[in-house]
Amino acid sequence: MKTYSKFFAVATLLVLLIVSNATPVEAQTQGTFGNNLTWQFSNGTLRIIGNGPTPDSSSTTNPPWNAVKDNITTVIIEEGITTVGDYMFTSMGGHRSLNSVTIADSVTRIGRYAFAASSNLTSIVIGKGVIEIGIYAFSESGLTEINIPDTVMTIGNGVFFKCTRLSSATIGRGVTVIPNAAFAESGLTSITIPEWITNVVDSAFNRCTRLATVHWNAENVPDYSTTMRPFPNCEQLRTVIFGNSVMKIPMHIFTSQTSLTSVTIGNSVTEIGRYAFSGCTNITGIIIPDSVQTIRTNAFDGCRGITSIKLGSGLSRIETLAFQGTSITELTIPEGVSTIIGGGAFKNSPRLRTVYFNAVSCGDVSGSDNNFADCPLLETIVFGDGVRRIPGYMFQSMRGLAFITIGSRVNEIGRYAFAGNANVEEIINKATRPQAVHFTVFDKVDKTFCTLRVPTASIDAYRGADIWKDFQIEAQ
Repeated sequence: MKTYSKFFAVATLLVLLIVSNATPVEAQTQGTFGNNLTWQFSNGTLRIIGNGPTPDSSSTTNPPWNAVKDNITTVIIEEGITTVGDYMFTSMGGHRSLNSVTIADSVTRIGRYAFAASSNLTSIVIGKGVIEIGIYAFSESGLTEINIPDTVMTIGNGVFFKCTRLSSATIGRGVTVIPNAAFAESGLTSITIPEWITNVVDSAFNRCTRLATVHWNAENVPDYSTTMRPFPNCEQLRTVIFGNSVMKIPMHIFTSQTSLTSVTIGNSVTEIGRYAFSGCTNITGIIIPDSVQTIRTNAFDGCRGITSIKLGSGLSRIETLAFQGTSITELTIPEGVSTIIGGGAFKNSPRLRTVYFNAVSCGDVSGSDNNFADCPLLETIVFGDGVRRIPGYMFQSMRGLAFITIGSRVNEIGRYAFAGNANVEEIINKATRPQAVHFTVFDKVDKTFCTLRVPTASIDAYRGADIWKDFQIEAQ
């Protein structure tokens, strides 16, 4: 037993001597890869040196510098390199200690997933020669801001996906399409969509839960749909500003964006698309600039938070249910409106009390389309002195309507214009000559109950005019 103990002690001593005198194995700090390319590592900095493209990799392939990967804090892609390969800094879990990247002007392409999952990468300088950035190139990285140079023409799907620290982004003039999920689930607090953008693909900014403000300057992008929109699930989005370069607000762009409280429309917009703001229940007011000519179907349908609407002088067409369900108390229809198409343009406005109708010559609506249906408090309608024609069917069957003022220049009143308004108490007609009206105009209006006030000098004319003579006529 003693012999065995002595042997064990001697063996242990020999092992300790061997270990203490061994030369440490140093990690490789440089090497070659690809087509005569070189990598060099020193003091936390990895340099990629050579001429030509770097090879593509994959998520399961170790990089040539794998032995020092976890110590790399800075990457410099030197002049002469032409591409950053796919997965170059993403393989085997990414480069999690990397925080800074500089890419030379000679690089034209940043590959797919090139820097994905570099969770501590906060700063990158993209060279002026880069034309293309591949899909998910910087996804789940730690970038806090990004400036895409004007030379970049294409950015891929999900390029900044889940960059939760990303608070600002500048999009260069070369990019014309912002693709699917490009900034989805990022930390953006505001974004400017430049005027040169031709398309913002659906879900480009999906679940940007910190996004509060959108400056939209894209002149004319394609329409969206109920299920395909650029800003879905952006729960903090409060303010949208359409710049003066915008010509059309796309269909469905902010449908059901219930967080929205403020929308500013630029003075070059000519059309507001269908359902553009439908269901945006917290918008409080809307000003339609003079440039807008057409407001499409359901554009502001269900915006019950809207308490004021100002319609611009250039407006000519208001379509079906455009402003259904708002909380306005009064409304002015401007002079240039020639068409209020379909039914229910201002339907179900429960607080609306007064309409000032100044459209000079607006066309009739169809018999079943009451544009002010279900407005129980609407009691007063005033037709301005510039109005020449009161549209047929426009104000029929409103149970609360009590007071009507007809402007001095009205010379035609369309059929069924006021039919079914059984509670009208007073009509003021400023025209000096009574209009020739069809018997349907005041159908079911109780003329024995309703007072008609006319110019003093015209009393006899009204007392001798068909239909008018049945009212209780008094001088104004």
